[in-house]
Amino acid sequence: MSKSDSNTKRKRRGGPKTPEGSAQARRTSAVILEVLAGVMGPGEGAEVLGVSGAQYYKVEARALEGLVKACETRPRRGRTRTAESALSQLQKEHDRLGRECTRLQSLVRVLQRAAGVKTKAPRAGKGGARKGPGGHAKRKPTVRALRLARELRDNPGQDPAPGGAATGAAGASTRE
Repeated sequence: MSKSDSNTKRKRRGGPKTPEGSAQARRTSAVILEVLAGVMGPGEGAEVLGVSGAQYYKVEARALEGLVKACETRPRRGRTRTAESALSQLQKEHDRLGRECTRLQSLVRVLQRAAGVKTKAPRAGKGGARKGPGGHAKRKPTVRALRLARELRDNPGQDPAPGGAATGAAGASTRE
């Protein structure tokens, strides 16, 4: 490219881009902007455009209406976010974070067991008092077990159950 070619294709550095339109529309908008800027009066603008004063004011009002309308915010492209979609997204994220929390708690328990760290007692709440080791509900003691425990406490030297089922437990309590 020669130097003269680069001069003809020179880009504008700043300022607004010249809007497209017919020559008449561009001339009318230029006159209206000059009148609004105070460069010429409304009478002069009407005379340049070749219309009456009343007709000039009608054209000016239409131009300002178009300007204001063009300055309105446009709706965003793509999907608009409704309250239902936002709620759905938050519920999905809540579920995902709950799963991640459970996974991390499991990893912590595995690491604690591997390191031999004693864990705290489970917190009370949501049936925590009824939970046994491993998170399972404790089995209520049966009447039979309570009766056997009472007999073992009251008679440590005797065999309360036939077949010697409680002998080991009774013997263990007498050795202590």
